[in-house]
Amino acid sequence: MKHTKTHTRHGPLRRDSALAVGGLILAGTVAACSGGTSASTSTGTHPDPQPTDHPSVSSSIRSGTVLRHPLVWQDAAAADSGSPIDHVDFLVDGKLRWTEHNEPYQFNDGRLFAPWPLGAGPHTLSLRATTFGGASTETSASVVVKVDRNRAALPTGTYYRTVSHADIGRVSGYRDAVHGAFGGIPPTGRWGLRVREDGVIVIGYVPDHEYDWTYLPFQTRDDRLTLFGPAVWLQPHPDRPSLFCDPEPPATYRWTTRGHDLTIGAVARTCADRNEVLLGTWRRR
Repeated sequence: MKHTKTHTRHGPLRRDSALAVGGLILAGTVAACSGGTSASTSTGTHPDPQPTDHPSVSSSIRSGTVLRHPLVWQDAAAADSGSPIDHVDFLVDGKLRWTEHNEPYQFNDGRLFAPWPLGAGPHTLSLRATTFGGASTETSASVVVKVDRNRAALPTGTYYRTVSHADIGRVSGYRDAVHGAFGGIPPTGRWGLRVREDGVIVIGYVPDHEYDWTYLPFQTRDDRLTLFGPAVWLQPHPDRPSLFCDPEPPATYRWTTRGHDLTIGAVARTCADRNEVLLGTWRRR
C-alpha cells in the first residue's frame, strides 16, 4: 500500500508538517541611570514574534460564492504576512477540519476541495492564522453549496471485486512517475467500493479495516464518472491520503449497471494503480 509523504492527525483533522524554525538570538539591553541609552539586537530567521503582531488572513473563497465544483481553498494572505505564521486553521461551520503548517497554507493537503459532501445550502468557511507569538486573525465567508442531483445517479451501496495479476499486467504499460505512480503496486485480492449518498466513493483493500480506506468525491453525467482525488479531510485516518497516485488528478471513467453489478471502464490512461483496482465489474452485496 502507498503512504503519503506528509502526515495528518485526526481529532479534529490536523496535519503535522515538519517546519524548521530559525533560532532567535537576543542581545542584552544596557541602560544607564540618567541620560543613558538602551539598545537591543535581534537576529535569526524570523523577527521576534509579539502577541500583538496580528497576521494578515484572506480566504481564497469569498463571501457570496456559490460552490458547485471542486476548487482549491487556501489562505491567500498568510504567506505575505508581516508576522511569521505558525499555522493556519480551516474551519467548516465552526468545526476545525484542517490545520496547515506549510506554505502556501492550503486545505486538504493542497488537493481539490469538493464542496458537495457538506450538503446543499448555506455554510460558513473560516480561516484562522496564528503566529509563533500566539496572536491570531480569523476571517469567515458565507457560501452556498449547490448539489448537482445528477451525481446521485451512481447506485449507492457497497460493492466488491477481486483484483488479479491480470489487472496488474493490463496497466503496466503506463505505470510510471509521469502518471503519478509511486511506492508499491496495490495488492491482489478482494477490494471494496462503497458509493455514498453524499457523492463520495470510499475504496480500500478488504483485509484492511475501512478506517484506512480512501475517500474519493465523484460526479456523474450520463454514463461518465469523474473522480476528484482524495478528500483527506473526510477520512478518519488522514495519514494515508494517497492510496494510488501522487498527485492524483481528476479522471473520468465510463460506468454501467446490470442487476447488482457495477462495471467501470477506462476513458483514458491516467493513474495506473487506481485503474488496476477500479476497472472491472463490481458486485453489490
